[in-house]
Amino acid sequence: GINAEYMGITDLINSVKMKRSRATKTYEFYAHSDTINAVCISKKSANFIATGGEDLHVNVFVVGRNQPEMCLEGHQTEIDSVQFSLDESSICAGSRGGSIKLWDLESQKCTRTYTGHRSSIRCLDFICDGHLIVSGSEDTNVKLWDSRKKGGCINTLKGHSTSVSSVRFSIDGKTLLSGDSYGNLSLWDVSSSKLIAEIKSNKRIDNSNICICFNPQVCTAATATDRQVSFYDVDGKLSLISQTPKEANSIKGIAFSSNGKMAYAATSDALKLWSYDPEVQCIDTVDIGWGNICDMAFSNGQQELVAVSKQKTVISIYSVDLTQTAASNEDYVSPSDSSPLAKASSKYGESSSPQLSESGKHVSIGTSMTSNSMEPLVEKISKLRVDGEIVDDSKNHEESEEPKAGRRRGKGETESGSLNSFVPPPSRYPGPGSPPEGQKDGENDAPFDPQLTRVRMLIDHPLMTTALAQRLNGLRLLRSHWSQGNIRLCVEALGKLNDAAVAHDFLAASEKPMAAHMTLDIARELLPILRSLLTSQFENYVNLSLRYIISILTSFTQIIMDTRLSSVGELVDVAKEERLAKCNQCFDHLKAIYPLLPPLCKKSPGVSSLARDARTLSDKLLKH
Repeated sequence: GINAEYMGITDLINSVKMKRSRATKTYEFYAHSDTINAVCISKKSANFIATGGEDLHVNVFVVGRNQPEMCLEGHQTEIDSVQFSLDESSICAGSRGGSIKLWDLESQKCTRTYTGHRSSIRCLDFICDGHLIVSGSEDTNVKLWDSRKKGGCINTLKGHSTSVSSVRFSIDGKTLLSGDSYGNLSLWDVSSSKLIAEIKSNKRIDNSNICICFNPQVCTAATATDRQVSFYDVDGKLSLISQTPKEANSIKGIAFSSNGKMAYAATSDALKLWSYDPEVQCIDTVDIGWGNICDMAFSNGQQELVAVSKQKTVISIYSVDLTQTAASNEDYVSPSDSSPLAKASSKYGESSSPQLSESGKHVSIGTSMTSNSMEPLVEKISKLRVDGEIVDDSKNHEESEEPKAGRRRGKGETESGSLNSFVPPPSRYPGPGSPPEGQKDGENDAPFDPQLTRVRMLIDHPLMTTALAQRLNGLRLLRSHWSQGNIRLCVEALGKLNDAAVAHDFLAASEKPMAAHMTLDIARELLPILRSLLTSQFENYVNLSLRYIISILTSFTQIIMDTRLSSVGELVDVAKEERLAKCNQCFDHLKAIYPLLPPLCKKSPGVSSLARDARTLSDKLLKH
C-alpha cells in the first residue's frame, strides 16, 4: 500500500548519498495564503520554523516538512514578528496592531495576550529562562513583559526616536541591546530597566532592520547595520572594538561560532566568516544566492548552518556545510560536560552551561539555551508522517501510531495525505544533480530503477509537488462542499484557492448543475473567478468563462436592471436593500469584464462567437 511505498522511498533517500556543495538550497514550499512578514528558526535544535503573515496566522513547520505542524490563530491584524522561546516550548508573535500573543506549543493554546504598544511589533526575544519577553515597536518603545503574569508589562524603556527593529537579551539575561532603523544602539540593565550606554547614529541606514547577536563566551556583541558588522564591548559599557568593511549588499543575519572566535554574516548572495580578534579579517566566503534571508541557526553540533529566506508566500530552506569552510580549521572541541569548551572561562562566569543542551550538543546562535530536556514537540522531528499517521523511523517503520489527540491538522493537510506532500528532511537527502558517492560522472552501472527515479524527481522539484498537493487538497474541499449541496460555499472556496486550473476543472465538471441552481449570491462570488479565466492563455479556459458569463447575463440582466431602477427613492425593505447590494456588485463585476470582451471577438471562431454574444448581452445591461 501507500504506507509501504513511503517506507521504501525513505530507505531509498537514506541510501542515495550524493556529493554536496558547501551551500545548497534543500527545498522550498508555500507557507501562507498571503504575504509572509516574519520568519524565525528555533535556535536550540534548528528543527522548527515559525512564520507569520498577512493572513493573520502563525504557522509552525518541522524542517523537512512542507505542511504546518500547527496553525495558530487569534490575531486580529497582520503578523509582523515571531520568536521561539529558547527551550522551544513556547512561541510569541507580534501584530501590526500592537498586540503580542504567547502560545504554549504542546497544548497549542494562547496563554497570554499583551497590549500596550501603539503600533506594529517589529521584534521579539525571550530571556534565557523564558519568563521575560522583550518587544520593540514602531512606536519607538521597548517593553519588558513577564510571561508568568497576566498583566504582563513590567516596564517601558524609552530612548529611541524611531522604529525599534531589533532587541536581544545577553547570554546571562542581565542586559539587553536594542537597535532602531537609524542604527542607534541602546544597552539596558534588565533588573533596573535603566539605560547603561547608547551609541547615536541618527542616519537612516540602507536596510531599516538592524541585526544583533551576543557572543556566547565573552561580553561582546555584534551588530549588522549599514552593510557592515560592528563588534562592541558590552561589559558595563557600549564601546566599539572593530568593524568589517562595507558590503555591496545589506547584511541580513549574523551569528557567533560556539567558541566566540568567529562571526558569520549573511548577505543576499553570500555567507562570510569573520575573525575579529586581534583584527577584523574575512577568512572565508561561501557564495549562495539565498536572497531575502530572514534567520539562520546551527545544526548537528555546528557542523551545518540552516537558513531560511522568504519571497511573498514561499519559504526556502538552505544548508551550509561548515565542515567544508574555514570554520573547520578552527580548534573546535566537541562540546560535552567535561570538554574544555564547556568549562571555558568567560566574563559570564561559570554559567557557560546555557550554551549546551542536556545531551551536550552545541545549540547556540548568539543566544543562550536552557538545559531542559527536549519538549514533546521536539520528538516529532525523529518521526516521519505517513498518510495521516506518524511513523517512528527509529523502528524501521514497523510500527505506526495515530497523531496525538488534540493536534490541529495543518492548513492544507488532509486526512488521507498525499505522496506529493512528502519532502524528506534536508539531512536525509543529497543535493540534486550530483552523482552518488564513489561514482564518476557518466558512470551508470546500476539498472534503471523507476522508484529511485521518482524519489529523485520529488527531491529536485519540491515546489511543484507542493503545488500539486495543495491543488489536490483544494479539489477535496470543493468535493466536500458539493456533496453537502452547498454550491455557494463551493464557489467561495474556489475564489480563495486562487488556482485557475482548479477553477476550470471544477466549473467544467459542474457546468450544468451550476446553471440550474445559479443565484445572485453565487453569481456575485463567481464573476471575479470568470474574469480571471478570461485572461488565460488557454482557449478552453476562456470558452468556459464566456459560457458562464452568457448564462449569468441571460438569467439576471432583467433582474439587475429592474432592481437598480427601483432604487430611485428611499428603500425601507431590508430584503430589497440586500437584493440591490447583490445586483450592484454583479453589475460592477460585469462592468469590469466588459473591456476584456472586444479583443476576444478577434480570436479564433470558437472564442469570438461566444465573446460577441457576451458583448451583446453586456451592452443591453451596461448601456441601459
